[in-house]
Amino acid sequence: MGMNMIFTIFAFVLFGALVLSNKNIMENSTTLAAENEVSLAALASAQSIVEEAKTKAFDQNTVGGVEVSDSSGLSSSIGLDAGEIAPPSPDTVTATGFESSTNFNDIDDYNGYKRLVKMSNGKDDKLIDSVTVKYVKFSNPEDTSGTRTYLKKMTITVTTKYIPRPYTFTYIFSY
Repeated sequence: MGMNMIFTIFAFVLFGALVLSNKNIMENSTTLAAENEVSLAALASAQSIVEEAKTKAFDQNTVGGVEVSDSSGLSSSIGLDAGEIAPPSPDTVTATGFESSTNFNDIDDYNGYKRLVKMSNGKDDKLIDSVTVKYVKFSNPEDTSGTRTYLKKMTITVTTKYIPRPYTFTYIFSY
C-alpha cells in the first residue's frame, strides 16, 4: 500500500510539472506570435516611409531635376528648408494619406519626422516612427559625415508599448 501511495504522489507531481511546463510554453508561444506581428508591422511601416522618400528629390538643390556637378552644389542643411511646412508631429493618416507625401519635396525633409501608424489588428495598437537623415561617407556608410556627400542615410526607429526595445531600420539614398 505504501508503494502505491508513493507512485500516486509522484504521478501528481509529474502531472503538475507537465501542466506548468505546457502553460509556460503556450504563454511564450503567444508572446512570440504577438512580437512577430508587431515586427512585421514595424517593417512595413518603415518601408512605407522609405518608398515615399524614394519619390522625392535627393536634395533641395536637385528638386525639379536640377543637376549638380559636385557635392558642394548640394544643400548644406538637413531638414526642412525656409518656407517649407512641417506636417503635424506625429503625422497621422488622413483621407488623402500622410501629409509628408505632399509637404516634403526632398529626402532630408524627413529628418526629425514622426509618424503615428495604427496597426490593422483591430485593436488600438499604434507604432511611432521617428526618422533621422544624415549625410554619410562613401568609405564608411556607418560614419555620418558633417560634410555634403552623394549619400544620405535614413534611419527609422519604430517604437510601441508592445515590444521591449525599438526596431531600427536604415536605408541609404544615393544621388
